[in-house]
Amino acid sequence: MRALLSIPVLLAALILQTTVLSRITLLGGNADLVLLIVIAWSIQEEVDTTWQWAVIGGLLVGLVSKLPFYFYIPLFVITAGFAFWLRRRFWQVPVISMFLTTAIGTALIQTATMLVLQFTVTPFSFSEAFGFVILPSLLLNLLLAIPVYALITDLARSVYRTARIE
Repeated sequence: MRALLSIPVLLAALILQTTVLSRITLLGGNADLVLLIVIAWSIQEEVDTTWQWAVIGGLLVGLVSKLPFYFYIPLFVITAGFAFWLRRRFWQVPVISMFLTTAIGTALIQTATMLVLQFTVTPFSFSEAFGFVILPSLLLNLLLAIPVYALITDLARSVYRTARIE
């Protein structure tokens, strides 16, 4: 049941990301709202559907991307796994985990995307891609990390509180 909640939440985030957030750019970078939601969900202590949210988020992003639809699934799962690992083993401060996972996940996904585009579309300078796309995307994601974390924390608490009552 809780895994099914990911479909409307991530679908709404994807629509918001492709319509509104795609217009808010910094140089060539965009914010990745679906990734931020998957990370924030993965950091929540009581959540047990981390992997489902990561797969569904990666699939949805892949469906609207020009890259193959399965490209983002392992990247989202790796990022969610890192967030899960941080939550379990490393930090008790979830906001730091959110920032660290956002930075690493954004760098991973943007770098992998740039590498695929480098070999399939048109060769470009990786240093320019780093300066004009990866770093601005990282900055935008870090700016959105706290509001997304707060919203997802409230959502997770209400979902898991309702589940405990029933």
